[in-house]
Amino acid sequence: MSLTMHLVLVPTVQALEKPYPADREPPKTHKLPEAIAKWKREDQAKWEKDRVSLCLTSPRESRVAFAGLADGRGGRTILRAPTEGDEPALLRAVWERIAAEGGDIATWNGAAQCLALVARSALHGLEPTVGASTVRDWFRLGSATHADVRQWLTDERRSGESLTNWADAFNLPHRPADLDAEALVKHFQDGRYDVIEDAVGADLDAIHAMAQRLEVFRASTVWQSRNAAEAERTRTALAESAGPVESADAPRVHAASAAPPASATTIGELLRVTPAPLTGASDGAEAVGV
Repeated sequence: MSLTMHLVLVPTVQALEKPYPADREPPKTHKLPEAIAKWKREDQAKWEKDRVSLCLTSPRESRVAFAGLADGRGGRTILRAPTEGDEPALLRAVWERIAAEGGDIATWNGAAQCLALVARSALHGLEPTVGASTVRDWFRLGSATHADVRQWLTDERRSGESLTNWADAFNLPHRPADLDAEALVKHFQDGRYDVIEDAVGADLDAIHAMAQRLEVFRASTVWQSRNAAEAERTRTALAESAGPVESADAPRVHAASAAPPASATTIGELLRVTPAPLTGASDGAEAVGV
């Protein structure tokens, strides 16, 4: 069973220090000073809320503040990094757990989750604890080392396919629907870590339970056929972009991937060769620090 990973991000201090733009103007229909002042207040509040949402889409402007980890043996850990200086230690702890489980992970929305882990680790100069080919494989459709539950269950062309929706469908407990990402940031700023830890734990348990139920399909003939078709499309695209390739009889580690460059061993190098998509048992949270 894979290590289920669920990361929660908050905006960096620097990202939130960006001031409200002075050149934003109200509609020309606002003539009275009182109406203009009201518009400014409302617009600034909306801008600040939108700013938080925008930061959370980029690992450059947000950081990992909480990490939930669950293994197949009943172990469950929630790590927290209250300050930006604590983030490297949290990331190191996550990488250590990933290595201990052999590099196989399960997530919800793995494109964002894995990108956050890799990009934030690269910014801190950390190196992966598993092979480069394993990390690159996390980002591929039909990955042999990454079970993205969201990818399995949802159609990206359809909105409203959230973790909460699917937890309800599976009759699993989950965090309150009104406790969205922006609300978690507000609780973090207020020091309400207990609220966030409860939310992380609920999400983690739901993702882990769904991943376990779907594991049987991952090994099924139908699922393997779907992945094989996608792998063939990936190989064709790689061949067209890279030129002549070896015989189809050549051994492959992962059907969907070409062999990794021998030098791609650091996270910085992984970021350069990986197409980046567009983020011990314990009942409580563990604070980590440098």
